[in-house]
Amino acid sequence: MLSTIDDEYTAFANALERGSDVCTCINAKRHIPQLFSAPIYLEYVGILTCTAGSMEISVNGETCSLNSSETLLLSENMRFQVITASPDIEYSALFYRIDPIRAIIGTTVMAMKLFATLNPKTVYITPATNVDVFHAYTSLLKTRATENENYYEDNERRLLLTSLTYRLCSIFSQKFITSKELESNNATLFIKLIELISANYHKERSVKFYANKLCLSSKYLSTLIKNICGYTVQNLIFKAITRRSIYLLTSTDKPVQDIADELNFPTASSFGTFFKKQTGVSPSKYRNGMYKSMSC
Repeated sequence: MLSTIDDEYTAFANALERGSDVCTCINAKRHIPQLFSAPIYLEYVGILTCTAGSMEISVNGETCSLNSSETLLLSENMRFQVITASPDIEYSALFYRIDPIRAIIGTTVMAMKLFATLNPKTVYITPATNVDVFHAYTSLLKTRATENENYYEDNERRLLLTSLTYRLCSIFSQKFITSKELESNNATLFIKLIELISANYHKERSVKFYANKLCLSSKYLSTLIKNICGYTVQNLIFKAITRRSIYLLTSTDKPVQDIADELNFPTASSFGTFFKKQTGVSPSKYRNGMYKSMSC
């Protein structure tokens, strides 16, 4: 049984090194895992709560500050780094993989993709009101001291992760879905649209393509989606392209021409024009860290 803060931190750092499905620590003080001192590509959903002090973090090349009583939510598959941390830093962390529970949550995980689509940075700092909730889940999902869990413990763990994922989806929907009353059939349609965009944005950019897939007119679909989330269908498609572009520019060494090809732009120049319109800077400047400051 883990009994000290140092044990909590050590177990957390070791679990990250091993690539465990679930990595947690509660109220770790002063120490940040060495793994986070340089940019690292994470395949985890992450919940990082700062309980004292502050830290500066980078997600896909963008930086923001995490202060006491704030919680940082991270969607899976991103480049993450802790740049600096104050001497009095104290935090709790929970990183987990979606794959072990994907069969349970089904299309619910599309709310995660919705979050990632609407926010190219894939980072969101929640209000202080959520801190106790995440602390409770982290306590229940503490990094196991051994790998010898039995059948019941393993399934209990999966159910807790499923419950946590539903909570995260609820938080994301509260932030991005602006309509006061979202009928269930419209919610289903919305999720289907996000699924379609996630699968096709790199090659299909016309609203008509998605409207046809959903057996709706382009005008009706656009009006409906704008009422639900505040963005047009075209906005959602462009945000998905921008998010992928940012990832490729900041996490790979691919030439801009190759990125343009992957995203189905006719030329590197046309990709550059699109990217600058979306972010305010050219792809090369963004890759070199000359991006405009964006609020977390």
